[in-house]
Order: sequence, then C-alpha cells, then structure tokens
Amino acid sequence: MCPPHYYNVVHHMQNVHMKMSREVMPNKAQKQWVNLYNLLTYNLGAQIVLTPPAIGMVDMIFSANAALIKGNRAMIANFSAPARKLETEYYKTILDKLGLETKIPNFEFEGQGDALFSHNGNELWLGYGYRTLESSHQEVGDFLNVKNINSMMLIDPRFYHIDTCFCPLDDGRVMFYPGAFKQDGVDLIIDKFGEDNCIKVSEEDAENFACNAISLDNNIVLNKASKELKLKLRMFGYNLYENDMSEFLLSGGSTKCSILHLN
Repeated sequence: MCPPHYYNVVHHMQNVHMKMSREVMPNKAQKQWVNLYNLLTYNLGAQIVLTPPAIGMVDMIFSANAALIKGNRAMIANFSAPARKLETEYYKTILDKLGLETKIPNFEFEGQGDALFSHNGNELWLGYGYRTLESSHQEVGDFLNVKNINSMMLIDPRFYHIDTCFCPLDDGRVMFYPGAFKQDGVDLIIDKFGEDNCIKVSEEDAENFACNAISLDNNIVLNKASKELKLKLRMFGYNLYENDMSEFLLSGGSTKCSILHLN
C-alpha cells in the first residue's frame, strides 16, 4: 500500500470519473485510507508493506496498478495513462528491493488493475479495451508461467480496469457486473466459474465500485453495497466490511485499487 500524502485529482478526464467536479478533501482522504489500512491489518490480520509516495505522483495510492505478481516474479506496469508513466521505474525499484524478479512488458499493461487470478491461482483473468492492450496478455502469461489465460474486452468506460467490475472470491466464486463486458466475456465467466458461483451485481452496486473489493478468505472489503448485495454475500457465508472511499472515487479508484497483492 502507498499512503495518499500527495494524492489529488489534477488530470481532467484521465478516466470518466475524473471530472474534477470538486476538490479532493485531503484530511478526509487520509482518514479513509487509514481506516482501510487499520481494517485490513488489525481486524483482518493482513500483512501490509508500505511504500513511500513520490512527490508529483498523485496516483501512487492506487498501487494495484503497479504490477502483477506470481511467486517471485512481478510483471511491472507499462502504464498507458500519461500521468502515471513515471511510476513504472519507481515501482520496479521498490519490487526489486523486495527480492522479486521483475520485467516491464513491451505493450501497455496496468498490473492488477487489469489482471486478476482466481483464488486457486489456476486461472488468470485479463481485461483490455481502455488501459491495457490485449497484445500484452501472452507476454504476461509467459513471464509468470501461467497457462490458463482468459482475455475479456471491457466495453463501458466507467469500468476501465477489470478490477472495477470483476472480483474473484474465496470458495471459487466471483462477483462481477455483466454490463461491463461483451457477451462472450460474460459467457466465459459463467462457463469457468459456473452459474451458481457467479454473483452478478446491479448497475447501482457497480457504480459504487462494489466489485473493486478486497477478498481475504471469507472476508470482503468494499466501498459500499446495496441491501440486496449484502444479503447475497452473507448467504454465501462472507463477512462484509464497508469502508467509505468517496475521495478516491473522484479519481476512479476504491478499495482494491489501493492494494497490490504480493503473493
């Protein structure tokens, strides 16, 4: 995780959420981030490595986009967003120091923002269409030695990364918003996970970034969920934790965007 010391929304319409309709409230953003950190560590027992934010890199808070990691290898992001390109070498240095074997892909690829493993680690789900190029997928798979690669096109600019609309859960389930994908992507998800293991969220929940969730065992941390979604998740045996991320939604990010899984 990267503390949001320099976080701000200064790049108009880098994605459709960045309307700059109001200024970020720094104190509130800091409080929301600290609440997330405390929830993950003290309540749920996660081990967090903090990386220092760099002056001028206002989006470093969204560390999920920095890389995709499997074992001791990390495919570093080759950012398509112009304002984030300097983060590539910065995050590479950080992950090198952690002892990981790192590589920067030849094609645009935005880390765990557009690449998520099923919880058993056997399937890799990759998005393309806005930030990541489909041509990067095979390179990512080859470097991380992943055989089962599932590429899905994103078709709604509100959900410009796959982690904004798709979240693999413990016990082999998945939470996703069908409207973010072409029909063949929806069919692929249902085929691989099974209809009974697919939790389809409403447009309302999707817009609240409910799918941009952190899944830790049977615990799910997200920004906000409707009563209907809460009921669904609890019926499946998940513990649900809401953490207000309103200041980060101004930049098109939420809970999952704020963490980079290291294993």
